[in-house]
Amino acid sequence: MAIPGYDSTDVHEIALEYQADGPTALDSIEREDNTAERGAGKGEDAAVRERARAAIVADAVPDSIRIRESDREAPDGALTEPVEIVGLGGVDGLEAIQLTLEYDPAGLPPGASPTDVAVGLETPTGYDQLPSEVDLEKTTVTAILPEPPSGETVVAMYEKNDEKLVSRVE
Repeated sequence: MAIPGYDSTDVHEIALEYQADGPTALDSIEREDNTAERGAGKGEDAAVRERARAAIVADAVPDSIRIRESDREAPDGALTEPVEIVGLGGVDGLEAIQLTLEYDPAGLPPGASPTDVAVGLETPTGYDQLPSEVDLEKTTVTAILPEPPSGETVVAMYEKNDEKLVSRVE
């Protein structure tokens, strides 16, 4: 996954993968570079998809960083179940973190624009929407942060108030 303005060899990637034909989540997968193919080594019949992915550019990224399913309740307007990015406190010299979440557009309310989707970050007062980009073909939403997020739980969500939502279609 490329983060604009950064050399792909400096990006540490982690993903929460799952079988496309069932709800079972697989372990968080680490990738040191972008040469690994999705589902490599899992067989052609086993369609493996990435529910969530983080790409991190930092001086040091500990092996303990993971993405996992969250036990928190999804907020109103959520288009995914919440996931947690665990271990960000151990990242040294963070330059950027890119969060990408796959979402189900069928969860959008009738008449909603498919571009009204953003990454929501849990805070003590609820979920704050991050400036995000929507990829309609892949049905993903991506946010890039230049500093560590204030929380670890994220979700793709719909917001009907366009003033709060910053979104761009790829």
